Amino acid sequence: GHTIGAYDKNGYNEELSSATKRIAIPTLGITETSTDVELNMGDPETLKKFVQWGVNNYYAQNYMLLFTSHGNGWRKKRRTLANNSLPMKSICQDRTNGDTLTMKEVQSALSEALEIPSGGSKLDIVAFDACLMGMVEVAYELKDVAKYMIASPANIPGYGFPYYYMMNSLIQMKNKFTLDLAMRSIVDTYIDVYTKGGLVDFSESDFDYKQRDTIVVDSKVELSVVDLSKMDQVAADINDAAYEFLSQGYTCGDSWLKAQKYKDDNDTLISLDIKSFCNYTVG
Repeated sequence: GHTIGAYDKNGYNEELSSATKRIAIPTLGITETSTDVELNMGDPETLKKFVQWGVNNYYAQNYMLLFTSHGNGWRKKRRTLANNSLPMKSICQDRTNGDTLTMKEVQSALSEALEIPSGGSKLDIVAFDACLMGMVEVAYELKDVAKYMIASPANIPGYGFPYYYMMNSLIQMKNKFTLDLAMRSIVDTYIDVYTKGGLVDFSESDFDYKQRDTIVVDSKVELSVVDLSKMDQVAADINDAAYEFLSQGYTCGDSWLKAQKYKDDNDTLISLDIKSFCNYTVG
């Protein structure tokens, strides 16, 4: 298998530089020796060209696209509520360029890169090593460009995905590899490492890795796999539930207050759990 990545010069982690093999991506102006390429990671064209290049140059039976960045879910446009401006929710904030990727931009970039309108194949997995991306709205945006989504509705700990453990678990599958086992392994490894803790020991590996080596235990982590082929039905069910609540005159104020919520580090409400909300509404 192959693991390839695109990075932003001004967001580049120098501690990882000696462990990273730079690969030339001509369409993005990156050579094997370039050190001064500034990419706008909030520009959908950057994402489009990276995916096109990866698929065209590295044949594989399965493809996973992984976003690692700050994330805060989905909102289609900027709006104002109670005198407070609520920005669009997005991922891959590029502070250098003052730009960010909305989920509509992600969907459009992937559709073009994969040539979906012309019958191109979907990605097998889109994964988010980013906070608060495990939303119905995010999954719905991806349903036509990917088969599965791996994401968390909650915050991702600062260390991010424990890639050393995740990659090792995938490598060890060898000939037993299946997409289902791979997705289960990614989620189970993430949960296990953060709920049990662990020391990332690279002393006997091929990596020259200088990032901190202790993973702090966090018993509240969440990560799941979403089957995106189900999203049309999920959307229809949510619409039916909303219609039922309105037509039957349900009062949802208390449900809103009691339902499980997900907030960012600034205690700003990002989303709430649909099942919890519905249970409190009709219960």
